[in-house]
Amino acid sequence: MADVRQQLQLALGDSFILERELGGGGMSRVFVARDQSLGRDVVVKVLSTELSATLSAERFTREIRLAAGLQEPHIVPVLSAGMTAEGLPFYTMPFVRGDSLRARLQAGRMPVAEGLGVMRNIAQALAYASARGIVHRDIKPENVLLSSGTAVVTDFGIAKAISMSATHAPEGTLTSAGTSIGTPAYMAPEQALGDVSTDHRADLYAWGVVAYEVLSGAHPFAHCSTPQALVAAHISESPRPLDNSHEHVPPEVARLVMQCLAKDPLQRPVSAEQLLAQLANASTTPDAQSAGAVRVDASGANRAGGNSNRLLVSTVAALLIVSAIGVALMVRPRVTDTTDESSDLRSIAVLPFADLSADRASAYLGDGVAETLINALSQVPGLTVSARTSAFSFRDRENELEAIGEQLGVSAVLMGSIQRAGDQLRVTARVVRIANDSILWSQIFDRAAADIFAVQDEVARDVVAAMQLTLASTPDASQRVGGTDNLAAYDAYLLGRHYWSLRTTEGIVRATEAFKAAIAADSKYARAWSGLADAYVLSVPGEFNVPGVTPDSILPLADAAARRAIAIAPRLGEGHVSLGQVLGTSKRSSEALAAFERGIALSPAYATGHQWYSYELMDNGRTDEGIREMEIAHRLDPLAHVITISLAVAYDGKDRFTDAAPLYAKGLAQSPQAWYGWRPRFGHFLATGRLEDAATALLKSAEDPAAVRGEELRRLAPIWNDPQTRERATDELIATGPAFAAISLARWMRNDSTVLEVFERFSHDVGEYSDYRGPWAMYALLGPRLSSDARLLPSFRRLGYPEADRQSRTP
Repeated sequence: MADVRQQLQLALGDSFILERELGGGGMSRVFVARDQSLGRDVVVKVLSTELSATLSAERFTREIRLAAGLQEPHIVPVLSAGMTAEGLPFYTMPFVRGDSLRARLQAGRMPVAEGLGVMRNIAQALAYASARGIVHRDIKPENVLLSSGTAVVTDFGIAKAISMSATHAPEGTLTSAGTSIGTPAYMAPEQALGDVSTDHRADLYAWGVVAYEVLSGAHPFAHCSTPQALVAAHISESPRPLDNSHEHVPPEVARLVMQCLAKDPLQRPVSAEQLLAQLANASTTPDAQSAGAVRVDASGANRAGGNSNRLLVSTVAALLIVSAIGVALMVRPRVTDTTDESSDLRSIAVLPFADLSADRASAYLGDGVAETLINALSQVPGLTVSARTSAFSFRDRENELEAIGEQLGVSAVLMGSIQRAGDQLRVTARVVRIANDSILWSQIFDRAAADIFAVQDEVARDVVAAMQLTLASTPDASQRVGGTDNLAAYDAYLLGRHYWSLRTTEGIVRATEAFKAAIAADSKYARAWSGLADAYVLSVPGEFNVPGVTPDSILPLADAAARRAIAIAPRLGEGHVSLGQVLGTSKRSSEALAAFERGIALSPAYATGHQWYSYELMDNGRTDEGIREMEIAHRLDPLAHVITISLAVAYDGKDRFTDAAPLYAKGLAQSPQAWYGWRPRFGHFLATGRLEDAATALLKSAEDPAAVRGEELRRLAPIWNDPQTRERATDELIATGPAFAAISLARWMRNDSTVLEVFERFSHDVGEYSDYRGPWAMYALLGPRLSSDARLLPSFRRLGYPEADRQSRTP
């Protein structure tokens, strides 16, 4: 294998000739190359073999292209990027003639005015980059170059490209989870601790360390002799105030530097723009005169001599403009792109908050914070919020912004983490614009655990403010985020929703217990009562088989729980939806429809409400209306596999096989074991002539151990797969198989009398009720012609839907 230099030269080809190596650190090697076509020198940096082994070279190159878009006078741009034949990523940058800031500091302490000019230049680079969502993460004198009196910053976007392209990393490497990319001497406390929520304020801390060193002549923790000692000092020690270190440093500058060195990111300036605005107010000291009348022009470049009075006037004017812009940005939500106002961000997904607690036992709490934020933001007029199921499908995939935007149809993402230690809680949150991967807003909340409600309220208010929307009022605890002020009740409720969402028999049992615990802690917790009703109604035999539960024993309890939720919080849409599902399961259709309509009116973005309402409409023969409601549910929650499959089934009922096919594929890809999806897909494959696929679907439909006649299906599926014995297998399935298979086969054979016979048998056979929770899916099996056949009405009445004959069924 060729050495790194040989690999790099081969990758560059004849257009560039490597001339000499400048050195580098543990992460990269740095070379100077001659650009033959343009007759100029460029710098080529190639990542180390060890680091490259943990990265996706293709992704690294793609991320580097984003850094190449940074075009600002104080940023050294990336010119190109590529990889060697052995997979080592590299990138090229202009060769800047001049010393590094490190070399200048080693030559002697800088005059204050000169140092202020350098620090303004760095701040300008940070402001430009952070407005575009780029955090440097390694601001240090070695990465600041001085050329013709101007400071420029190199390696912007490299740290992000490394972290975004990490695929795997052995424990202890720079890209492993919970560790940091950066230099210990300039690393912010949260960066040193590996906090995944580290943001642009880490760059402001590093700016403060460099400014301290530039203005005082010494590092704030110069007494530390090892990297470990430096990291510990950043986390726990306070440096000596800068105004005691150098008598010529303006007091306002000294205070600003010390503010940037705050351990808590919340105590630092809000942004680099604010940093610039405060620097603009820094007074000129006598030290500037002794330094040769050095001033800073509108671009921040250092100049000496010339018409100092005119230059000073123009400088002050320019800095006042910068200050005014900074103030304007501080009094309204910061816009990350001057051509793309945040007011156009009208859709958002809330991802599960990562659990950073030591015991990782608070995952459900992170889910709950996200879910309650979804509930709160869903009340904001003009804001579309992705449903829980779809948003949560991107758990641990917050880096896939492009996929999130495409699949969920949102323009921004709210994400964060939660860390619980005893009675203390740290919640971090940030809103990221998907279009350019820029941070619109971010915040860290350190509170007592009991203040979780206040934190959620703060996050919701700040997010809508950042998106320039108006948060709907929340007049009382039952209507606000969480619906309770009792932490124990809230904990139990979140645990209940976590188990309920698993949709397993064990999950339903545990959810029931958790909701009961929440109610025991706060009997006026409306959401907990609604959750209990939902858990009870899913306990009804048919979908889950909770031991000892019968419809007669559980439905009255579910009804009472739903009505209790409504009595406590009449405007809580979920309570009315819960009641609608209870009434529908109890075959009280007219009341169920009214309850669903009330719930949807109160919570129009509640996908489950539209889903369950759709079932009830189709149970009553109102198939067109039911399809419209299921389409709404799918738009609100496009990655909920139950909704996706249900819409496919509904389309089959209208012979819309082309529309149904991709939905079946999508839903079953999300949940391959969903036997309730394979059953209707069996009929779909038959109707579209895909007999071999139908045989496969038939076998998969029997994989649920509770499935009726599962062993018979396992036996018959291979026979069905043989064309010579298919006729006999078909006859056996029609005579003895489950209703879904028999009706699908009879319809495929265009034998109407057999379809009617099987459907009547189905309506008499209580055991077959487990095939479908209600008749709505039978319409899909029957098709538009047979589903409106008057001969079926007695069977529908027998199933408990006497209203069916009073509704208009549209073929």
